[in-house]
Amino acid sequence: MSLAERTRDAVQQTPFLHEALRTGVLNYRAAARTLDIDGDEDAIATALRRYADTLSEPIQQSTPVVRVKRGVGIADSSKPSSSPLLQIGETTVIDQGDQTAVLISGSCSTMDQARVLTRLGIADIETYACGFSSETGIIVVSNADGMRALRLIEQSFQNRPTV
Repeated sequence: MSLAERTRDAVQQTPFLHEALRTGVLNYRAAARTLDIDGDEDAIATALRRYADTLSEPIQQSTPVVRVKRGVGIADSSKPSSSPLLQIGETTVIDQGDQTAVLISGSCSTMDQARVLTRLGIADIETYACGFSSETGIIVVSNADGMRALRLIEQSFQNRPTV
């Protein structure tokens, strides 16, 4: 495997480096020092630079609308619900309960989803259920964490890098 291939593989296994490389905010020489690749640092930095040239150009995305819906709950799907908010396997989120759903409407990439869940995890906010599509998301948290989760999710979209 060539140095360029090993460099690409290492970057693809490190999501934050891949995103920084794609958005043009990566210091190639510093990144070359952090990657666990045998080879000349300058050659690794050059491989990073060349790999960055192959990635898609960043584009600005519109910010999704994020809102809160209180009074949701998790139910066993053996009890049918006429209009569940989300159903994953045997778990159904219904419009009745003592939890809060944070609803996301608008463009929500895989990286956005990962950033949102990472921020909630760092803030020690437990998620009871979540689901995403390319244009919609729902994350169920406790009522006590609802407003804090809303602020963190809004901030993650406001501060997101271009894709």
